[in-house]
Amino acid sequence: MKTVVITAETFLKDEIEHIEELFDAGLQCLHIRKPSADSNRIKRFIGSINSSFHNRIIVHKHTELIHYFNLAGVHVNRSQFKSLRMPFGIVSTSVHAQAELEELDRQEGQLFISPVYDSISKKGYLGNCELLSLGRHARKCTLIALGGINDQNIQKVKEHGFDGAALLGYIWESDNPLKRFLHIKNLIN
Repeated sequence: MKTVVITAETFLKDEIEHIEELFDAGLQCLHIRKPSADSNRIKRFIGSINSSFHNRIIVHKHTELIHYFNLAGVHVNRSQFKSLRMPFGIVSTSVHAQAELEELDRQEGQLFISPVYDSISKKGYLGNCELLSLGRHARKCTLIALGGINDQNIQKVKEHGFDGAALLGYIWESDNPLKRFLHIKNLIN
């Protein structure tokens, strides 16, 4: 099962150092999601990360940055996802229901379905445990579970047949992101 880490919405102290530690420890994919940051700020942020890791980064919103860096792909809204085809790389989007999954399901797509559990980073954003059953749903896309995933429930996500799990609050609301990541990695291997 693929492990994805999504950045915190704000810039954190020592974030680049933590990101590089996660990559060194085997992180397969980092989604850079900083909704308040403009393209230039995200460009500087990515430029601060060791270029050997760029091919494991997916950028949200600022799709033009794929031309500046050797990125893994882009994460876009649902309407962009319907029309955007990349000759290389991953195109991903977020869905919140089975109907959306079925509408957007395509071979080269990656869909994040959320929230499967109560969010850790967005207090009051309640999970929908019925979404877990979609891990076993026949599909063409890569399906990533998101929302409230931690060391207590990641095994259940794996058992339900998801292609991956995305971690955000569990990693970044910790004093030691690397320790948390390694713990999750050990649980799913």
